[in-house]
Amino acid sequence: MNKTYNTLVIFLLTLYLLMSIFEKSLYLSLGKQTYQLSSFFNWLALKGWADTFSTLAVVVYFYFKNYRSAFLSGMMLCLSLACNYSVIYWMQTIRQLESFYIPAYWLLMGAGTFYGVSLIISKTSERIWLKVSGCLILSVVLLISAGRVAASLSLDFELNIRIEKLMQATSWFSISIPVCLILHFLRESRNRNVNSPSKYSLIFPVGFIALITAGLAIFLGKTLISESSYISNPSPVSELAYAAAQPFKERTFTGRKGSSIRYRLMLPIDYNPAQKYPVVVCLHHGGAHGSDNVKQVDGSEAPWLANFDNRRKYPAFLFVPQCPKGQSWLDPSIALPVFEAMEALEKEFSIDIKRRYILGVSGGGYGSWHFTSAHPDLFAAAIPICGAGNPDFAYKLVNMSIWAFHGENDALAPVGGSRDMIAAIRQSGGRARYTEYKGAGHDITQQVHSTPGLLDWLFSQKRR
Repeated sequence: MNKTYNTLVIFLLTLYLLMSIFEKSLYLSLGKQTYQLSSFFNWLALKGWADTFSTLAVVVYFYFKNYRSAFLSGMMLCLSLACNYSVIYWMQTIRQLESFYIPAYWLLMGAGTFYGVSLIISKTSERIWLKVSGCLILSVVLLISAGRVAASLSLDFELNIRIEKLMQATSWFSISIPVCLILHFLRESRNRNVNSPSKYSLIFPVGFIALITAGLAIFLGKTLISESSYISNPSPVSELAYAAAQPFKERTFTGRKGSSIRYRLMLPIDYNPAQKYPVVVCLHHGGAHGSDNVKQVDGSEAPWLANFDNRRKYPAFLFVPQCPKGQSWLDPSIALPVFEAMEALEKEFSIDIKRRYILGVSGGGYGSWHFTSAHPDLFAAAIPICGAGNPDFAYKLVNMSIWAFHGENDALAPVGGSRDMIAAIRQSGGRARYTEYKGAGHDITQQVHSTPGLLDWLFSQKRR
């Protein structure tokens, strides 16, 4: 190895470090809306390449220094990094390889553990900054793995919010890893023994690839900055959406943790405080996300329930929250204020707590499964449409009245999401209903609304 190669490794590590800082800063500004930027996953692919290539450059150094254990574990890490980034990219761009995500993720965690341990206990431990890097890698892997396992086993929204904050802090903490490696190679460059040229010159190809990567990073970074200036602007609200929202009262709720949720509320027709009424939580689809507190009504099943005939026949409170852009009903920071808002409404109005119902379509269908799994003791019945849940929590829904709907050829929300949940509930002893429309796609609204006896079934349910 020679000093020029060391300089190139420092350049690659610095490039990856700057890309990581840029991405995390963008996330601080936009939150999860970052993932909605059209160029983000191209950026992620480039960052994945920079991560993998800079790691490979370090691994080549281990090879020439005869750090055999670090070299072998480093090669495993390079392969797992390439695999993990590739799976994420294909999942987000062409909606494939979802079944490979969890194996690829845990492969990366395993390779990271092996790599970190090898830097700590092998010959590399004689180099202080390599040893520190190993300790940091091992700490990050253990924290992320523990957080991931805890989140997958818990549906406690407050706990998951704390876990999410821990994961974000760990993500920033991980920046210290390339910093330590840079410090090691700076120290190596000052070593008088690192002067002779390498037998097989890697300078030109590594340098060329590094410059191309840096150029693409600058280009995509500018593109992301340009796109970020537009994403925060609210999309126009149609006249139809305004008309659908007008009969509903516009409200905002701020929870105990400071998080807020905007929602619309419709009271039962001829509301009488001396009488108890059911409440229906209507979760909108992904196209109604925002902060306008308007679009969620037309994007949910609320207008169907609010038409004159249904409103007269089934008097009920209609609670229609709006999920902010870049987030989903599965985010604990959104789910928690929704439940707190429901609790506040039940103190303000005469609501029958044994007749809470929830229904949602598409993203709202996912939310319906998630909310009922998290709090099966709260809801008497649920109608998830074109959604999916976690079959591991199906046992919680055995005693709940559920009627799920899905289209056989749904391209946006695969039908397996509903099939798997229904099968898991029935296997656990439940009797959930399921209607699947043969040959239908994602838009099955009219078929659902035309289902004989659906609303009679819904409003007859009562939690024991």
